[in-house]
Amino acid sequence: MLDIIEQQKEFVKILEAHLGILLKISAIYSKTKQDREDLLDEMTYQLWKSFATFEGRSSISTWIYRVALNTALCKLSYDKRHSFVLFGTDSPNWDQHIVSEDPALQDMYSKLYESIDMLSAFDKAIILLYLDRHKHDEIAVIMGISQSNVGTRISRIKQQLKDLASK
Repeated sequence: MLDIIEQQKEFVKILEAHLGILLKISAIYSKTKQDREDLLDEMTYQLWKSFATFEGRSSISTWIYRVALNTALCKLSYDKRHSFVLFGTDSPNWDQHIVSEDPALQDMYSKLYESIDMLSAFDKAIILLYLDRHKHDEIAVIMGISQSNVGTRISRIKQQLKDLASK
């Protein structure tokens, strides 16, 4: 009994320390506030469900990204197959990620995040990790692709974002 309580305390501590990861992912893969909250709940549940099996072969943040992104991608896929309405009425709340007081920079960030929103679900995950300054080898582990594939995809995504932002 005590072991489960200690495990719960450790999980909550880790979750609180890495909540930003979950918030970013839920903002990128959800259109409405309710969808963001639902996805956040589902990611938390999946992390708890697999917490006992975490072996420490990667960093805790890498493991959280992997579980959370897989959950988001699976939920997105499920929602597309089981819903007549694919898009909500709310746009993602990118403003919470914009930290600049400069209106020109704020506008640039808004355009960037609007462009990111137009990417495929897989590419969104890769660019999110890249923008969070993960190295190519970490992104490869999290996404389950080769390191060279990460580099190629990032180059293509950057070009896509440039093209989308210039429109």
